[in-house]
Amino acid sequence: IVVQWSRYDLIDYHPEVERVLRAGFDVWMGLGYDSRWWQHASPDMVRDSARDVPRVDGVRGYYLPQELEDGSWTDKRRFGALAAAIRSVRKQFHPLAVSGFSNRRASPAHLARFWRDLQRKSRFDRLLFQDGIGSGKMPLAEWPEWAGPLARSLSRRLTIVVETFAAQGEGAAWQAIPAEWTRIEEQLRLAGSISHNDLLVFSAPEYMTPLGGESAAKLFRQILASQADTHQ
Repeated sequence: IVVQWSRYDLIDYHPEVERVLRAGFDVWMGLGYDSRWWQHASPDMVRDSARDVPRVDGVRGYYLPQELEDGSWTDKRRFGALAAAIRSVRKQFHPLAVSGFSNRRASPAHLARFWRDLQRKSRFDRLLFQDGIGSGKMPLAEWPEWAGPLARSLSRRLTIVVETFAAQGEGAAWQAIPAEWTRIEEQLRLAGSISHNDLLVFSAPEYMTPLGGESAAKLFRQILASQADTHQ
């Protein structure tokens, strides 16, 4: 389980990290997050994510919650500063996972080169790459074309994050709802055929369990029924 933040602005989430650890799960602990990230994304904000974050015994690794979009870091100086910031965080917290997605501004080969070069310069240990299908950034049919070069570039450093929601509306009206199980099944199948590691889903509580409301409870029942049919 990835606990996304240990600090969100001034909110302390360390009790949540401890609670998940006590429940017996393997935990990747998120570092600090500044909610101004998408208005003022900068390497300094990446470096600040490690500020005042205590180590927690028993965690499997650490997670940098500032999501990275490849098209936003193409400037060489900005790219170099980002790599240096990630490298400084990893000196304090390792193994370190970073998070990314793509708006498909370039090509699959460019995406793979971006993450290969960033890993070599920053030395992060794992990329948690969101498939973008739930958010509408990636057509399902095109996903293998993009994921293949990325997987070959990073091999076991890549973990695919399957988005289990569907996007509705735009701008201030945008919202996420549970996706159809048939679509999620196909996402899991495609990601499983590409990734060398176990997959992650984002996010089960909100979109795949009764905790997320009636639509999520319906999806939960569909999953249980599907698994029952599989094992008969």
